[in-house]
Amino acid sequence: MYCKTSTKEVGKVTIEQRESVTIQPERYGQVELSERRAELELDQWRIHPVPTCDRYQMSSHERITAELEKLAGMGFHGDCDLNAAIGRQRTRIDDTNPATHELIARVPGVENWLELIPTASALDLLYDPSIEQLANGKPVSPVVRDWACNILDAQGIRSRGEIVQAILTTQVIDQGSLGATEQQWVSLACGAAQPVCHALRHIKESGNPTPRVTLVDLDRSALKAAQTYAQAMKVGQFTDVYRMNILCPQGVALPAVDAQTNVAARALRRRVGLEGAAYDAVDAVGILEYVPEVLSDESPTALQVNAATFLAHAAQLVKPGGLLLVGNMRDTHPQLGFTLNVVQWPHIQPRSIETMQRIAEAAGLGDWQVDVYCPDDGVYALYAMRRPKVGGTLEI
Repeated sequence: MYCKTSTKEVGKVTIEQRESVTIQPERYGQVELSERRAELELDQWRIHPVPTCDRYQMSSHERITAELEKLAGMGFHGDCDLNAAIGRQRTRIDDTNPATHELIARVPGVENWLELIPTASALDLLYDPSIEQLANGKPVSPVVRDWACNILDAQGIRSRGEIVQAILTTQVIDQGSLGATEQQWVSLACGAAQPVCHALRHIKESGNPTPRVTLVDLDRSALKAAQTYAQAMKVGQFTDVYRMNILCPQGVALPAVDAQTNVAARALRRRVGLEGAAYDAVDAVGILEYVPEVLSDESPTALQVNAATFLAHAAQLVKPGGLLLVGNMRDTHPQLGFTLNVVQWPHIQPRSIETMQRIAEAAGLGDWQVDVYCPDDGVYALYAMRRPKVGGTLEI
């Protein structure tokens, strides 16, 4: 479920009155967006702890957690320093690493899943451990399925997906109650777009106007998977796919055009960029954590912008009063050593909320209202950033 909220200001304290709203049967588990929060340094940032209940967690959870902790304790070739792991810019898994080698020995078939990292296809199993076959055509063994049900990386992906679904659904239902018409969304680095498609299906079934969504990714296989998933969820008619590099220095929003620009020219421009200030909601949940604060000579060649620049570019797509939704793995992730040193998921930049505040300030979003949702599994934080309805500092 999620909570529909009304607020009133009492001095410097925001009082929230919440009505629980049940959303569609949960695919990953259940989250409830909590009314509890604490004010941070920036006045408009509010923290919401989110209780979770993962539907896939099994009785083997404690055993698997203990085995995982032993593997994490082996580090990367004996080095357990997480800062070193974050700085280690590898594009391929080093299977000579003793901890990774031991994981493969203990969990037969996990090497089939490791082949998919870091593509969007690797997330299929984490979202839904009941699948029988991976995107590479290889089977999911019972032991791999058991681990996918119980490790925090997988549970964090599922709770993240539920929160994205809940926030996007709320975006439409709340605006619909104000008489708003069909919304326009864009999902940057969409991957297979599972949470977005779930939100669309629920909105469609609730009788509210279903948003039109542009799904954007550089990976052709991800876009194909997103189309397939949208069709399976019976929301394909509401989606368009668009292949582009969203990390280019010039940004993703086209410069504004005047009313005299002819229709053909406008259509041509839309083929090479996205319309500035055109979207009610911009989903960029799965990409910011791959973009460093400071680029270095060791950064992947695809990265041409830093985190603040990317965030500013994404913000340029948001309508006044609209929503920018981003996520980032937390630097306090309880099983971060396993993620970075054993699985060796590359290029992840875990961040604290305070670091995200600094990035948002550098991106020019200091006057945006930000709600931060923190699932109690401790893996991710989700940042719902609301652009001011009037004014604001962004140049479009």
